[in-house]
Amino acid sequence: MRFFRGIALGLATVFSLLLAGCGQTTRLGYEEFSVYAGGELLATAPQAVSAPGHYDSYTGHIGQTYAPDGGPLNTYRGIGIGSSLEDFERYYGEVEFTLVEPETALPQPLEKLLRDIDPYGEITLQTYNYFSLQRGTPEEIDAESFEKAEAWGENVQLIRMNFLLVDGNVSDIQLFIKARL
Repeated sequence: MRFFRGIALGLATVFSLLLAGCGQTTRLGYEEFSVYAGGELLATAPQAVSAPGHYDSYTGHIGQTYAPDGGPLNTYRGIGIGSSLEDFERYYGEVEFTLVEPETALPQPLEKLLRDIDPYGEITLQTYNYFSLQRGTPEEIDAESFEKAEAWGENVQLIRMNFLLVDGNVSDIQLFIKARL
């Protein structure tokens, strides 16, 4: 009996992993809300956009203000200023985004958003995620948990990343953070 239960559990695990990879949208992990240059981490989102010891919202423009040596900066997935719409969609197609300009209400996979709009004007796409740092390492949490933890004064962060696309190319990348740093 235990043998069959073990096989059933194993099959259920395999099927759930297969289904998880099929068409499921994702949110970015903590390391993806950071500034990179040539694959090297330059700064995490809190380091890039804020001063320690404050609790508020902070903004940093990766393409405009965080270039220590003037070299090309990029995201964890390699997208930087000047990247094409095709590259952007290739690396972020399954990630949930909302349109900031023009505005949409619900997050959708990037590949679906781009089918429903004309991406060759000027558009701003936003992705975000919530994290708790209570245990010392970032853990993804949902919006409701974030609000409760924030009310209790716990160490939580809401990080947003905007991509401004003009005529099919990335022209700016912005990081926003609301956190107790």
